[in-house]
Amino acid sequence: MAYRYGQWAFVCDRCGFEFLSGEAKKTWDGFMVDAACWEPRHPSEFFRARREHPIPWQSPEQPELSVSPFEYVDNGYWDGPSVVPPAVLVTDEYTTNG
Repeated sequence: MAYRYGQWAFVCDRCGFEFLSGEAKKTWDGFMVDAACWEPRHPSEFFRARREHPIPWQSPEQPELSVSPFEYVDNGYWDGPSVVPPAVLVTDEYTTNG
């Protein structure tokens, strides 16, 4: 390392080698390093996510319907798809016993 007027020797904080102060660079985290050890700050560290806003209103939840793929009929066979009402609404007219 040759002497240059107005510069002094410094030791790189990353690699530990000695360089002149004219080659020193300061990293984003405060280390003084030479040009070979210097790295820019990663761009994703500047990313800011958008703040989520709640929806202003929503529809009320619809009641659930139980769907049975087949319905039992008098002759002992299963027949076609049908919608079975909730248990509260089941009356004699829905049964096959008569």
